[in-house]
Amino acid sequence: MKIHKIYAFLLLAVPALLMQSCLKDQEDAFDEPSAIRMQNFLNDAQQALISAPNGWLLEYYPDKNQNYGGFTYTLRFTADSVYTNCELDPGYDYGSLYRMTNDDGPVLSFDTYNDALHFFSTPSMSLYEAYGGDFELVIDSVGADVIKLHGKRSLNTMYMYKMTEDANSYLDKVLANAEGLVYASINGNVGGLETKGNVDLDNRQITLSADTLSGSSAFTFTDTGLRFYKPIELGDISITELTLDAVNDKLFGTAKTGQTIDLKLVQPEGWKSFEELVGTYSFNAETPRDVEVVANADGASYTLTGFCEYGTVQATYNKGAGSLSIASQGCGMYGTTYDLWLCPCDGSSYTLSTTIFKGVNSEKDGVFSITFSNSEWPTFWIFAFSAGNVSYDTNAGYLEKMSQPMVLTKK
Repeated sequence: MKIHKIYAFLLLAVPALLMQSCLKDQEDAFDEPSAIRMQNFLNDAQQALISAPNGWLLEYYPDKNQNYGGFTYTLRFTADSVYTNCELDPGYDYGSLYRMTNDDGPVLSFDTYNDALHFFSTPSMSLYEAYGGDFELVIDSVGADVIKLHGKRSLNTMYMYKMTEDANSYLDKVLANAEGLVYASINGNVGGLETKGNVDLDNRQITLSADTLSGSSAFTFTDTGLRFYKPIELGDISITELTLDAVNDKLFGTAKTGQTIDLKLVQPEGWKSFEELVGTYSFNAETPRDVEVVANADGASYTLTGFCEYGTVQATYNKGAGSLSIASQGCGMYGTTYDLWLCPCDGSSYTLSTTIFKGVNSEKDGVFSITFSNSEWPTFWIFAFSAGNVSYDTNAGYLEKMSQPMVLTKK
């Protein structure tokens, strides 16, 4: 359109009425067919969604940097509704409406609230941008068995695969693999190269290294093992997925480029089971004190008493490392006036963004300890904020600087 307007401006000798008439004809010639093509594309995409008897598998990646890894959803479509199951809450169908719309491209929009589909995109007081998730997915291509999309917000590439089995059956296999991958350290062989690596089970990231070559990717659990967000390239070797043998703690498969992959999952030094971390610890705080670690009923988290003197703190079990992880969080009140928060701080600045300090276990001369670290921040400070209004504007100061590093030693 801009080209036509510039061209028309140069031809000032042409009568204005004729010029407008020509422009209108050109708009009709280009706009109407593109609109029809778009509607046909949307109709075909919707028909593909509806016609899959077992529904579709969506491998969903929130956050523009895929920092949380990928998650498995199953979707079953009717003409106007979608029924969703998710590995985060298996066995329950969440129903809502959806739309096929043209919004700077063909969009599959889950624009009515759905607990599963909106989980990663719904903000909270502590996550004002939520997890950077999408509820609008731009449709890039539609095949017989695969639909390629990308998040309108995150721009993450995602795929939907036509399911060949019942959704609950598939999710059971996904959950079994998520439970079966226990250890985080990797040793083995990729295409003749001695290879080491690490699996971050909390954030679903995998790193592989061989000689001077290394690569990493977010991943999602599948019915057979792991599928990567992007290929891991070790020289001319390209790896996109791995099969898990949970019984023998192995990851294996064939690279996209044909090489054989054989990796062993190794128990990290100092690894402890969920139950073994329960107990009483001494804490190297400014005022040394005891911390009681109590297992929660979910079998995946703990309540810590004494870590903050004003309230309890929640910790999660980092299965891959066999240790504890503590995220920034509310940790009680000071009187009735202030909410208290564990905030990452370096002495000159702090953040309210969710930040995780991961524990690293060590054992020497029979003494077991956990040292907490984060790649960006040295420690937590306890800050006070106006009750019911935690924000940078309501910071009333700090009550305690925690040690650098923070260490729990079992008694």
